[in-house]
Amino acid sequence: MEMFRPVALDRGGLAGWGLSAALVCPLEGGGLAGRRLAGLGARVTLWAGLDAALEAVLRGEAGCDLLMVDCDHAGGMALAVQGYRRLRAAGICLPVMLVSSTCKEQIFPVRLAGPFHLRAPVSAVALQIGLELAFAPPVRD
Repeated sequence: MEMFRPVALDRGGLAGWGLSAALVCPLEGGGLAGRRLAGLGARVTLWAGLDAALEAVLRGEAGCDLLMVDCDHAGGMALAVQGYRRLRAAGICLPVMLVSSTCKEQIFPVRLAGPFHLRAPVSAVALQIGLELAFAPPVRD
């Protein structure tokens, strides 16, 4: 496990400021997704495998506000969706972002009705929108 955070502390407009993100990806620095998350102000913890990250979240040991999975590294989109369902079945309502090069359509669910599907390489704009939607205050009906 590796953690990093940007040193430039300009808080204006940082959608991820103060968030703790668990990122499942190769541990070589977190790649573009890790750099983009950190650039938006998130504290990023890297996990080498999906199962290890899910177990830590399920046991309450991950201490994260967001789970992002590099599906190309973690066994594919279908396996990551199964992991998302495991979390929901255990009663854990945590924003989950699934990043994949096979993603044909990006999905930004309303009120965390499902996982976010982002195309790899993840763009700064898609990540910014996803974070804003994931952590937006509840809307009154």
